[in-house]
Amino acid sequence: MGPNVEDWDLMAQGDKNEGGDNPPYMSSFTKQLLGWLNYDSFPLSFGSHWINSLDTSNLHDDIKWYEINENERYILEVRTNDENYTKWDRSAPLDALVLYKVTLKDQEPIAVNIPGYTGPCYLGSCAIVLADAVLKPGIDETYRDWHNLVKFTAKNVRATLEPEKKYEIEAQIEQFNNFERRIKGLVLKTAGKVNYIIRNIESFSFIAPEGKYSLPDLDLHAYTDDGRHVGINYSTGEYEVGIPGAIFSGDLHNDIEWIFIPSDINGVHFIVSSTDTQEFLINYPEVLSVTDGKEMYEVYARIIDPQGVITSDAVIQEIEAGSLLEHPISIEGNNIRVDSGIDADSDHDGAPYLRDNCPNINNTDQLDTDGDGTGDACDNCPDIANPDQADINNNGIGNLCEPDSTPPTIGISGCPQAVNLGASASITVTVTDSESGVAYQSESNGTKLLDTSIVGTKTFTVTARDNRGNEATNNCTYQVIYDFLGAGGFQPPVDDPPITNTAKAGSSVPVKWQLPNGNGGFISDLGAVISIKFQQMACSNFANTLTDPVETTATGNTGLRYDFTSNQYVYNWQTSKIWAGKCYTLNLTLNDGSRYQANFSLK
Repeated sequence: MGPNVEDWDLMAQGDKNEGGDNPPYMSSFTKQLLGWLNYDSFPLSFGSHWINSLDTSNLHDDIKWYEINENERYILEVRTNDENYTKWDRSAPLDALVLYKVTLKDQEPIAVNIPGYTGPCYLGSCAIVLADAVLKPGIDETYRDWHNLVKFTAKNVRATLEPEKKYEIEAQIEQFNNFERRIKGLVLKTAGKVNYIIRNIESFSFIAPEGKYSLPDLDLHAYTDDGRHVGINYSTGEYEVGIPGAIFSGDLHNDIEWIFIPSDINGVHFIVSSTDTQEFLINYPEVLSVTDGKEMYEVYARIIDPQGVITSDAVIQEIEAGSLLEHPISIEGNNIRVDSGIDADSDHDGAPYLRDNCPNINNTDQLDTDGDGTGDACDNCPDIANPDQADINNNGIGNLCEPDSTPPTIGISGCPQAVNLGASASITVTVTDSESGVAYQSESNGTKLLDTSIVGTKTFTVTARDNRGNEATNNCTYQVIYDFLGAGGFQPPVDDPPITNTAKAGSSVPVKWQLPNGNGGFISDLGAVISIKFQQMACSNFANTLTDPVETTATGNTGLRYDFTSNQYVYNWQTSKIWAGKCYTLNLTLNDGSRYQANFSLK
């Protein structure tokens, strides 16, 4: 497929036009209007035909054409920029077979004088369009008419300089009734009612304005659920093709349009738009006295795959100027159906609901200052991007625009003072902000497990920030300790308080304990013990406590060791005979920050 029609006629640009000094040649239908060429008396049939180029054709030679039916025909012409065969077409973009689609409207005469046709082509009495068909020869480039199921192929080149200069391209015309992959789509046939009415207003004279302008027309569009689009973009004037694998006619004014999509793409919506008609009525309000812009059209759905073609019954519909109507397609097995049109633009702003950034508010400009996908007309925070449109207090002002000087509230419940090594412990985090809402929190709301893998002081910190930048922090500080008491505290022969241990002064007292590691074993590292200290106490402090004699040894080595047989720490406390009648407290300090004591009375 090649360049647009603007490359192929006298006033065209051409990619070698040299600033207007080297325009391409006149098209075949322009030459016919001047009487230089004539349309062949008989249309082409299916098969292969050699088409001579315009620049090597002689005066009054025939223009070749193919008839689809009494209202639809194709003009076939050949162009070459080869300097050996052209003087005028050197600025043409490429050597090509060019197809023009001619469609008769309302049985009115048209300009191109194909046999049986006479008279002017004015404001839609006919449509002459480049059918997106500029076919390069030698590579079997093909154009398909997906409505009439006719295929045109540019085959070979035949060029001679003697005895007669000719540059010809072989055009093959054939019917097709299948396709290599399964596609589904919609075909739109516009009646041209509005154009016909306007054309017959004697007092109205249409003068095309400078720049972009619209004539009464219907357009076919396809949208996916995620907003991909095939169809004309009314803002840019470009034909968008955002759905992979789409097959389309392009924007053909007042003519038959089609869009087909691979059948495995779901969520496709086909929409007919009367935007161009509304734009024309706005620019030329004087025609409102004879037409309200309502147009008639016909649509049908079609499946094409390697097995053949399946076509639905047609739906005939009326559409108001500026309206968008969606035609749902349903497929069940080898059956396809298209439904009557339903409103696809409930707010009547020209943007279909699938692409309307304010689907319930008329905003023709679709202005979106902050670029968050929600139009200013319905954005609860139009100057700050907030795609989620969060409004925590439902006052119509988005969280990001809410006045707020109060930081979020961070709640932590269930924070323990101490937890045993390896034990399971958790807290509950709740972060709220009733004004502008929470924008960030380091921990999500809910239950959080605490780290108990290593002894010592631990801190679980939660920070949060609201949508106005106010920040807050809250902590859970806890101690991970050995399960000293769970392991029995001080082991025999020493008892824990409130028992007062009694021993003979001068004896060696074996002080024993265990430190579970939380995994079913025991800690054996002597570094777990920070210190063992004894402090003399008044015996009256122990006067009302129970006593328990300690089994002591007469001799022993004072010091700390670990007994791997019994999985115990052992500290032999060597007392002195001169301590008789005195009382002492033994203080054991561990590296988890805990301290335990045992009370002694020496006799």
